Amino acid sequence: MATILIIDDDPQIIEFLSKLLTGEGYRVLAKQSGQGGLDILKTIIPDAIIVDVMMPMIDGYQFLWHLRSSEATASIPTMMLTSRASKNDIQYGKSLGADMYLAKPPQPEELIGAVKSMTMMLAETRRQAG
Repeated sequence: MATILIIDDDPQIIEFLSKLLTGEGYRVLAKQSGQGGLDILKTIIPDAIIVDVMMPMIDGYQFLWHLRSSEATASIPTMMLTSRASKNDIQYGKSLGADMYLAKPPQPEELIGAVKSMTMMLAETRRQAG
């Protein structure tokens, strides 16, 4: 069972995503801040991460920069899920290493498809490394 880390400061988004993903058989971990997400990565390496952009203190872009800066977490597939979805926002997120970028609110089928794609990406990376 793949583990997905959700990082969003909106408890309703966390609840929606958690129900959707657990219903698809994923194990879900959730944090309401970028710092909380970084803290959990010290003990658990998830199979994929879904992170909001607009959060206090450490936003999603800063979180992604920290994630990609560490060898232990650099290869975790990551999706930015945010209401900031202009062309410039998407380009900036991808330049920091976001594998996917979805606008809020996500369509459930699109989100599930993206998560499946990310977990398949990680499985392929692990297969090639191993």
